[in-house]
Amino acid sequence: MTRTQLAAAVALAAGGLASPAFAAGSSVQLYGLIDLGVSHFSNGSAGETKMSTGGESGSRIGVRGREALGGGVQAFFQVETGFCANGSPDKSGYCSGGSFMGRTSQLGLKGPLGTLQMGRMYTLAFHDQVAVDPFHYGTMGDIANIGLAGSYSTVPPRFSQAVEYVTPRFGPWSAAAEYQFGAGEKFPAGTSTTGGYDLHLGYRSGPGFANLDYLRVNKSTGGAVSRHAMLSGGYDFGPATLTAMLARNHPEDGLGDDLRVELLGLAVPVGRGDVLASYTRLSDQTLADHGARKFAVGYTYAFSRNVNLYASYATIRNDSGVFHAVNDSSNNSDLPAGADGATSTGFDLGLRTKF
Repeated sequence: MTRTQLAAAVALAAGGLASPAFAAGSSVQLYGLIDLGVSHFSNGSAGETKMSTGGESGSRIGVRGREALGGGVQAFFQVETGFCANGSPDKSGYCSGGSFMGRTSQLGLKGPLGTLQMGRMYTLAFHDQVAVDPFHYGTMGDIANIGLAGSYSTVPPRFSQAVEYVTPRFGPWSAAAEYQFGAGEKFPAGTSTTGGYDLHLGYRSGPGFANLDYLRVNKSTGGAVSRHAMLSGGYDFGPATLTAMLARNHPEDGLGDDLRVELLGLAVPVGRGDVLASYTRLSDQTLADHGARKFAVGYTYAFSRNVNLYASYATIRNDSGVFHAVNDSSNNSDLPAGADGATSTGFDLGLRTKF
């Protein structure tokens, strides 16, 4: 068989294998995102300038698809893995998600009675925190630096071995619930858990929205390592969108810090982009000197629907008994931690493209 004949045979075989995925009412899509930029971090006396990967959004590649089953019901799937676009992997080797297809891996059904999905997915609390963060969990303004949901030391951003149900909308109202089986997470790192759950109630009418969340993760030896309650919302006034959040994570005694977070956010459309700003305050309800305050500003500029430029600056002022560092979407700063009470700052300039 010649090289040309071999190539033709491979193409025909691939086409035959792929054809069922493109039957009527079905689709499969390869998608991804690449984010690279230059970042400068300063933690007390330590500083570094480097090329970062995933400043605004963690670089990723994935496959998603759906198939109509009739009666308004469709099956869908999504698998997604992170990668280090700057060529310098962090300890996990994936820069976000922690493992191959570790960002998302889910399969489900969607129809008139709602959506049911299972696998590895974001928690409902994480989604609602992102909704009120003007920086959408990215750049140096990333709320997760001191925002509870998104930090594996407080509230997990994802559940593994999870099942989620989202109700149909009832006028302006919506509701959802997630349940995590068994040891779906080592949360915090190295801690064995015996499942958890996350409940969500949402309201959206015109330019305004509000969300209420409650998340709990149980430790295998008893008690909850996370009990997270959050009220959040926002309103689009036209010239600007204002958002706010009040959250508290109150684990069982001795299983974690009792933390409270408040956020005020602002997004102002300017030209082909948005000016962004936020103020976040973290306080420890048991230790008076373990709080922190973060102020962040930034700008995103859209070259097209899929390509944008971003720049941001943030500073965290820590109380004398604690240190929290400014970081970006992929949590990829490799600076040593500053001393308790030290100030952390960060600046970045980057480019993001989606396909």
